[in-house]
Amino acid sequence: YYKKEWQNFNDNIGWPEFKDKNKLNVLIIGNSHAYDTFNSFYLNKNLFSEYEFSIVNVHLACFYHFLVKDPLPLYCKQDFNNKDKNLANKIFEESELIIFSTRWRDEDLIILEKLITKLKTMERDLLIFNNSLEVNVKIRRGFHILDFFVFRNNRLPDDNELIKIEKKMFEQLKNREAVNKKLIKVASNNNVKILFKEEYLCKLNIKRCRVLTDKNRKISWDYGHYTLDGAEYLGKIIYNNNW
Repeated sequence: YYKKEWQNFNDNIGWPEFKDKNKLNVLIIGNSHAYDTFNSFYLNKNLFSEYEFSIVNVHLACFYHFLVKDPLPLYCKQDFNNKDKNLANKIFEESELIIFSTRWRDEDLIILEKLITKLKTMERDLLIFNNSLEVNVKIRRGFHILDFFVFRNNRLPDDNELIKIEKKMFEQLKNREAVNKKLIKVASNNNVKILFKEEYLCKLNIKRCRVLTDKNRKISWDYGHYTLDGAEYLGKIIYNNNW
């Protein structure tokens, strides 16, 4: 039941090329979490009609080495092949606004300032998104808090139970505090705007974070990646909140 009905992997449509010259070309760069951001906008492209979205799905550190034409480190080999490099270069050359949306690793944080400096010299506008809301993987073994409830009870939570789960998810925000501090410092030092995903993932005023869409579909299919249902739902919140 879980695999057939709930698990909804990112819709990997490749790295689409920009085609509409009348729209602002927005390039999203990052690892698998970049697809969550891409899907949130792409599945609501009728709402974000002034923009065209594409993605280069690679680790930021790897993109930096690619951009400055360094030999790619071994851990970057799986991110690029020769065809990918040509496509990535074409998409990048046509991009106007670049969004960093990734699960931030030490390698990415180390090169972030260098990457920002390089992109600014290439006259690109930049935005930084922080980490997505994640369940503590070590404790939950990659599963979501909602998953455990459903496995144990063979049903979705009622309203009161859902509130408790959403409050537990809010507590998971603390898992990102250290990375947030580093991102805020780099963004401030380099005059780059940073946006915080908890502003659409959570209801901060009541200290709860969303786990189900308005149609009772899962928002996350694992510890933190969005389902397609979840991405579409969150994209509408992003639009309605003018995030």
